[in-house]
Amino acid sequence: MLVTLLVVALTACRGGDSGASATESHLDAARGDSARAGAVPERPDQVAAWNAMRRDQSEGRPELGMGLRGLDRAGAELAGLDLSGLDLREAVFKGAKLDGADLRSTRLDKADLRGVSLAEAQLDDAVLDHAQTSDIDLHDARAQGLSLRWVGLDGADLRRADLRRADLRGASVVGAQLEGADLRGADLRGADLRGVDLSEVKVEKVDLRGAKASAATQWPVGFGSPLALGVAVDGVTASQLALEREQLGTATGP
Repeated sequence: MLVTLLVVALTACRGGDSGASATESHLDAARGDSARAGAVPERPDQVAAWNAMRRDQSEGRPELGMGLRGLDRAGAELAGLDLSGLDLREAVFKGAKLDGADLRSTRLDKADLRGVSLAEAQLDDAVLDHAQTSDIDLHDARAQGLSLRWVGLDGADLRRADLRRADLRGASVVGAQLEGADLRGADLRGADLRGVDLSEVKVEKVDLRGAKASAATQWPVGFGSPLALGVAVDGVTASQLALEREQLGTATGP
């Protein structure tokens, strides 16, 4: 009987130690996440050291990205910062200066990017889906394969941006500046293009099915009929127009 009681007591002690160890592990992980977030530069003079560290530890980038969701660097001046490949979903960079930054393959879903300056930044294959992007500055940015699904680009500066193969499904481009932008091969299905000036934009092989345009939307010279590409112009689609013409022809008769 005494032996049995001793075994039970030892087992309970070990279980308690295990629980304490698990708790300590969670705390250590939380401290590590906090440390990683704290290591992200807040001032321009910290950028060079951070970028050097990232180059030296390039194999550890996925681990480094943990715990950076919701990072707040609103208004920070961090030109040239290397944030490539990090998980920055729901981060706050409102009004920040990130000109020339490296955000290739970075996750910025639902991030607050209002008024952010990303001029000449690298955003190839980055994900900004459902982010707040009004007044964002992406002029001269390299952003091939950038995902901007379901964002509002009112007041955005996309002049001369390389947006080849970008995913802009469901995005509102109303009010954006697009002069000289390259949208070849981009996916604009369901995008709002009403009143947008596309006259100086490269739009070859763009998927426009379900996009919305208006009589005020300007297309490149020789672009052809947007209706034929599946665009609804002032709420009218090609199929609706064909049906109306058919009905009109039937009504008038020979």
